[in-house]
Amino acid sequence: MLANAANVKAVVRNLAKFRSHTRSVVYDPVMAATTGRSLLSGDALEIIKNELFPLCTLVTPNLPEACILFGVTPESIATPEEVVRQIRPRLAHIETSFLIKGGHLTHGKETVDILFHSGQVHFFSAPRIMTLNTHGTGCTLSSAICAYLSQGAFLPEAVKQAKSYLNQALTTGCEMQIGKGAGPVNHFFAPRPLILKENP
Repeated sequence: MLANAANVKAVVRNLAKFRSHTRSVVYDPVMAATTGRSLLSGDALEIIKNELFPLCTLVTPNLPEACILFGVTPESIATPEEVVRQIRPRLAHIETSFLIKGGHLTHGKETVDILFHSGQVHFFSAPRIMTLNTHGTGCTLSSAICAYLSQGAFLPEAVKQAKSYLNQALTTGCEMQIGKGAGPVNHFFAPRPLILKENP
């Protein structure tokens, strides 16, 4: 959660400084709370789009955040295909990859995330888990992607493995009761280790 322009500029400055030593940068643009309250000042948005995005390997907005970033009306998007139709043209001149997290899409019994990467579109589906413990799902997915990238996975494979990890964390966390309201996913189940070949 970068919150304001000064924080964004600090991140940009340091990413630019260390970018040659960094294998992957995954940015999850936390822009609004679950309650709908804005978590990002207006003057920070253009800096994020113009200066931060080019330094990132992957940006992982959820659907409402993607609509803010690309000037799309949320009510006009109801399916993964509509996400592609409206968002893809807006990425034509952006080299950074984007994963639009589809938890907010109404798509039956599945959640569908859409990855725009190297001119290709990849869809990642998983069963929708009926649970109140959903706090941190987006951050968990983005962090898991970064972890798999650090192991040498190509981006589409990292997203696939991370989505599997998240669904297991949601499934195994269904019965947890921690505090009140939306509880966290269960990060501490035992995921199967993934052995990957190094990227060339």
